[in-house]
Amino acid sequence: MAQLFSLGDFALMTTPSAIGTREFTFEKSADLYRAIRRRHFSRQIRQPCLVLLPIGIIGLLGVLRHLQRGESGGGYWLLICISILPFATWAANYWATGQIRPAGAAPRYTVRIEPESFTITSTQGSSTLKWSQITAMWKFPDMIFVFWDKKTDINHAIALPTASLGEDLSRFIEDRVREHHGRVA
Repeated sequence: MAQLFSLGDFALMTTPSAIGTREFTFEKSADLYRAIRRRHFSRQIRQPCLVLLPIGIIGLLGVLRHLQRGESGGGYWLLICISILPFATWAANYWATGQIRPAGAAPRYTVRIEPESFTITSTQGSSTLKWSQITAMWKFPDMIFVFWDKKTDINHAIALPTASLGEDLSRFIEDRVREHHGRVA
C-alpha cells in the first residue's frame, strides 16, 4: 500500500519496494567454485598489477641496459628484484585465490532477500545481514559478489550466481547496496 506524505505545497508518494521477500536456493558445485576463484582473482589482481607492471618493465629495461654494458653490482640485483615484483605479486594472489575449494560435498545455500536485509542459510548455520552492513558489490555476467568488510576479501563475501537471481533481483541488490553507500563495481 502506498503512503502519501505532505510537505507544504509538495506531496511525496512512497511505494513499497517492487521486490518483496524472495528466496532461492543454489549449490556451490566445483564449477561454481572455479568461477568464483577466477572472478575474484581477476578483480583482486587487476589494480596491483596495473601499478606494479610499469615498475617491473622499468626494472627489466634497467636489467637489459646493465647486461648490455656488462655491468654488475648492487644496482643490478635491485633492478632484478624490482622486475620480479609484479610476477611475484601475481603468483601470491593466484595461490591464495586457488585455496578456495569445496570441502566435501557441494554445499547448498538458501538466500532470502528482503527489503531491509538478506539471510544466508546453509548446513553450517544462518546469518542475516542488513543492507547497511554491505560495503561493496562486484558484478559479473555470471555472478555477484557481496562483501561485508571494507577489504574485499573472499572470506568476507558471498558469491551469488546470477542464473539463480534473475535480472530484477540482481538490480534490486545493486540498488540496495548503492542506497546504503556501498561500492558497486
